[in-house]
Amino acid sequence: MIPSEFDYVAPASLDDALALLREGGEDAKLLAGGHSLIPLMKLRLAVPSLLVDLRHVGDLRGIERANGDWRIGALTRHAELQGQPEVGLASEVASTIADQQVRNRGTIGGSLAHGDSASDLPTVLLATEGAVVARGPGGQREIAAGDLFVDYLTTALEPTEIVTHVRLPALEDYGHAYEKFTRRAEDWAMVGVCALVKKAGDGSCEDVRVAFTNMGATPLRARAVEDALRGGPLDADAIAGAAEHAAEGTDPPGDLNATPEYKQHLARVLTRRADPRRRLTPRRRPSRCGRTGSGRRWPVSPGPARGPWQGPWGCSAGVVSHGVAVWYPGLTTLRRTPHDHDVQPAWTRGAAGTLRPGGAVMPVISLRSAACGAPRRR
Repeated sequence: MIPSEFDYVAPASLDDALALLREGGEDAKLLAGGHSLIPLMKLRLAVPSLLVDLRHVGDLRGIERANGDWRIGALTRHAELQGQPEVGLASEVASTIADQQVRNRGTIGGSLAHGDSASDLPTVLLATEGAVVARGPGGQREIAAGDLFVDYLTTALEPTEIVTHVRLPALEDYGHAYEKFTRRAEDWAMVGVCALVKKAGDGSCEDVRVAFTNMGATPLRARAVEDALRGGPLDADAIAGAAEHAAEGTDPPGDLNATPEYKQHLARVLTRRADPRRRLTPRRRPSRCGRTGSGRRWPVSPGPARGPWQGPWGCSAGVVSHGVAVWYPGLTTLRRTPHDHDVQPAWTRGAAGTLRPGGAVMPVISLRSAACGAPRRR
């Protein structure tokens, strides 16, 4: 698809960008990473007459500690944030966003300004009770996370404002975890759960914050879960009991991936799994070549005769990536069980060109566009 005609300008300063945005009016759009805007323009769902590219505005980049908080420039890319483990939860969550190519281009400010409830970083901002700082014709103002997200793809930012940086509390005394479920590693989260817990001296829960990704039109705080945990013990039974309240107050949208009821089920499962006591690092996800990040294969049973196509490591193997299985000729069965049995069924081969998860027939997906390269013939 080809976007409609537009003017393009890349100002060198924030003041110039604000002036251009004001002059362009409602038909002017800001370009940061471009992962949301450019696809909409190609589909002509967005038709700006003026595109203001912020890439030369150097003042909007960088990560630094200031007054006990983390100050993250709006143009800081996800890849830069994931390379700063001292930032804590935000760094870990940034490393799970889509794939490395997306993280190399996507920006923190752009993700928050877009206001997509299926994105990961808005949930982090809400859970940490952070804020964005925006500048416009009337000066600079700070918008708390609870006030930023108004509705689906709608934020409290004015059309003539530009996010300059994000403020995240350090929360050094908190344990944290983030769990999400996706069909493929690079997909938007069906559901994500962000949890932070502060222990009291006696081991009880002094403070807890739980927030959901893609469980409503905006990121949501799981108040019922927080109330069930706050002031009580932090053992496995207490966390499991609190997780049963995860669906309360949520209104997840149904889509091609999951019904609202299934997403509420996932919220309970992932809340139980997101145990901040362990200070979890992001779970290693399987690559498209049938291996996990640690190099371990998912169990695969080859057929009696190997097919002509060989995997990148010279084996006839299925490719598994969060709910999507791709088969080479020569496979008979494949079982994938990285998740609880109540979330992900085992896969077995059905009729030619299909897979059967629990009796349902699913189409096979071509491997030729896989990130690791097309399979090669031996």
